[in-house]
Order: sequence, then structure tokens, then C-alpha cells
Amino acid sequence: MKANRTILIIEDDESVMWLLKHILSDYNVKSFKMVDKAINWLSNGFRPDLIISDLSLPGLHGYDLIKNLKRSGLYSDIPLIILSASLDDKTRETSLALGADDFFTKPFNPDSFTKHIDYLTYQKKVA
Repeated sequence: MKANRTILIIEDDESVMWLLKHILSDYNVKSFKMVDKAINWLSNGFRPDLIISDLSLPGLHGYDLIKNLKRSGLYSDIPLIILSASLDDKTRETSLALGADDFFTKPFNPDSFTKHIDYLTYQKKVA
């Protein structure tokens, strides 16, 4: 059932990307290091069930990505999880205020992370 769900990952750190692909191996995962490549993929008609994005990415800051996705009529309903190395509460608060559905600080607990992803993708399928 999870294999029918697609997760888009936007992450430029190879080790984090490897970990995400490993812990999400039950899902159909599409990954990009660059925001523009991910946006191009989306604009070609692909609709993931969930988006996971780093906050600090080359080309476009994560705050701008959140704003663009959540203001879009095409993507605003897709759950978005932000990953960040920042321990600053303000970064978390800003991400959530802009529309991110959740925020995880790197490093994160893989079990907790995957449980939350299972919940978000299940809720979207049921809704």
C-alpha cells in the first residue's frame, strides 16, 4: 500500500538523502538536490502524496519554497515536512506559520519521522 504513495524529497546533503531513501524504502521516492529540478518535475504533472524538503537549499530558500507551494492552487494540499539543522525555535515557528505541516530538526529520530509520514500520507489518502 505504501508503494502506491509517492514522496518527493528535496535535499542537497548526500548522507541525509541516503538516510531518507533508506527509511522510506516502502514508498515510491523521487528525490532532487536542487529546488528547480523538483519544481520542474512537479510542473510536468507529477503529484506526490508528501513533500520533504531541507530548509537551506541552493537556488531557493526553504521559506520561499513553502510560500510558493502553499499559495499554489495545485500543490497547497500536499503535506510538507521541513528538515533543518537549525535548533532555533524561530526557524521552526516561521516554517509552520508559512504553511509547513511539520518541522524536524536534523538529526531526527527515524522511527518518529516515519510514523509521522505514515500518518500524513494515510490522512491524505482517506480525505
